[in-house]
Amino acid sequence: MRAWLAYVRTVLLARLAWRGDWALGAVGDLVTAGIGLVMVVAIFHAVPLVRGWTREELLVCWGVAEAARSLCWMTCRGLYVANSIYVVGGELDRLLLRPLHPLAQILLEHVHLGAWPGIVWGVGVVWWAHGGLTVEEAGVLAVGVLGGTAILAGVLVAFSSIGLYVLHRGSAVGLVWQATAFAPYPPTFLPWPVALALATVLPFTFVGFAPGCWLLDHEVPGWVWLQPAVAVAVLALGLRAWQSGLARYGSAGT
Repeated sequence: MRAWLAYVRTVLLARLAWRGDWALGAVGDLVTAGIGLVMVVAIFHAVPLVRGWTREELLVCWGVAEAARSLCWMTCRGLYVANSIYVVGGELDRLLLRPLHPLAQILLEHVHLGAWPGIVWGVGVVWWAHGGLTVEEAGVLAVGVLGGTAILAGVLVAFSSIGLYVLHRGSAVGLVWQATAFAPYPPTFLPWPVALALATVLPFTFVGFAPGCWLLDHEVPGWVWLQPAVAVAVLALGLRAWQSGLARYGSAGT
């Protein structure tokens, strides 16, 4: 544990040393989040309801999804380069010599502290669209955001683990991340094949829409309450896939 805490402290101090890059990344993430918000507002510019949903209700779901996406981006950005730098590039061999789990080291070495404005932005939008939050509602929001983050992390870890099997420099992580843009939207907004895929194969519906519904009076399906169980299952499967791939890893030879 002492080695773990010392490693975390070293990584965070290194990140904070480059304050210019940190601030620039924060501005970039905030602008990206703002573009997503503009898109949601534009949907309701001409009509007050879209398939039974108001602007404020959809903004609650969007805010939950944005907070979860930003928290995941802050902690899991290393998965984008796990294949190219660590697996094919041979850096994973170096990590295996240390007493900490290599996946944890990959994530810590690429912690993106500049993503914090997205978390604040998402929570702020929820607070505004919901008309404030009680202590109980804030607790529900926290559970929903953490659950959504766990789902995103589990899916990205699972897809990142493919590189341990095929030793390929490319990665599907970026492509999968693009699909998280659908996380806030009700299934009725999407073609049924897409809605089904986002509830099963890539369960991003449980990242924004499901936990957002917890805070709304809107009539919703009962499966939205399964989000914590889905989060535990997806994260466990992702970690199991990565650990299984690590057991098959035989060094890149570089």
